[in-house]
Amino acid sequence: MKEDREERTQMTETQTNERGDHFHGHHLPWEMDIVADSDGYTILVWANDAGEVPHFHVIRGEDRLKPDFEACIKIQSAEYYLHGGQHTDRLSEDVLERLVRLLESKDMDSGGKMTVWQWLVGAWNRNNKTRRIPVTTAMPDYRHMGFPS
Repeated sequence: MKEDREERTQMTETQTNERGDHFHGHHLPWEMDIVADSDGYTILVWANDAGEVPHFHVIRGEDRLKPDFEACIKIQSAEYYLHGGQHTDRLSEDVLERLVRLLESKDMDSGGKMTVWQWLVGAWNRNNKTRRIPVTTAMPDYRHMGFPS
């Protein structure tokens, strides 16, 4: 098991989509699944993340464990997700527009067979076994983000 983990952590293949955004081919099931890197931001899904609400994180900074910026966004609705009193940063309108374009783009790790959005939904399901969501989940319009009620 230890050798298996070491082998997986050494996998660092990076691919690029048609827009030039970078996707990392490594998967760390006991830590996080990195969905994409674009314009200084990283989209990731944590394994067995707290809370039962499907969501992803958008971070910026050198240290992924203690980023300079971190917003948490629901997968099934265009709302920020505040859990644990953390992840309170907000994305600008420009960054939200780029996020939507990125999520709609083809994921090159899949040979262009799926979008980054579809890959993100799969990443949630792979990493959070107790709260799976349908793989056909439509992407909300994140250009119009709301706050939880």
